[in-house]
Amino acid sequence: GCVDVEESSPIISSSAAKLSKNCGDEVKQSVLGLQGSVPTDNCCRQLVRSGKTCHDSFAQLLVSREPASQKSSIIENSKTIWEECVEN
Repeated sequence: GCVDVEESSPIISSSAAKLSKNCGDEVKQSVLGLQGSVPTDNCCRQLVRSGKTCHDSFAQLLVSREPASQKSSIIENSKTIWEECVEN
């Protein structure tokens, strides 16, 4: 899968690239706004290698599992994290 965390879906599982569990958790926390705005450099590299489709699928999975009130901030955080990681 592209993200090795408990949540999984066919889209995420079918991705060839993969984030380590620690990085998957770190990205999840960042997307949910629970820690610093951007994952560590190492996790950013893993995230970029996994691809934008994978990252977007993971964000959509989180949106589907969190309260509706969180939806816009999750999507915004996801975009910010991707852009910051690509720039690094």
